[in-house]
Amino acid sequence: KGVARCYIGGSVLYFEYCNIDYIDTLDQGDNVALLDADKLKYPLRVRRWQEGDSFIPFGMMGRKKVSDFLTDRKMSVVEKSRQFVLVSGDDVVWVVGRRIDDRYAITRKTENVFRVVRDVL
Repeated sequence: KGVARCYIGGSVLYFEYCNIDYIDTLDQGDNVALLDADKLKYPLRVRRWQEGDSFIPFGMMGRKKVSDFLTDRKMSVVEKSRQFVLVSGDDVVWVVGRRIDDRYAITRKTENVFRVVRDVL
């Protein structure tokens, strides 16, 4: 299976498909997204966020616009313009380096994990 990678801005994303048994801790930090691989629609796409994009931030119940989420994080207009998202179908599943979508988080029922790591160059 191996690891695929994608260069975005000043970062590189590493994509890896793995079994839940190989994940030793769920606390991986903001630069790692652990997603339930069986809930994703492939192919995944990486792009800059767009006006109107929304997601359900991990740990929250309601939908939030990516724009509002970034504003709440006190990001400058320049930082916001450089923000990437990982998209599955029509859903933003990860505001890269910030927060995953709650619907795609791994749960007790998860068997297969899609792990994405962001490394700053």
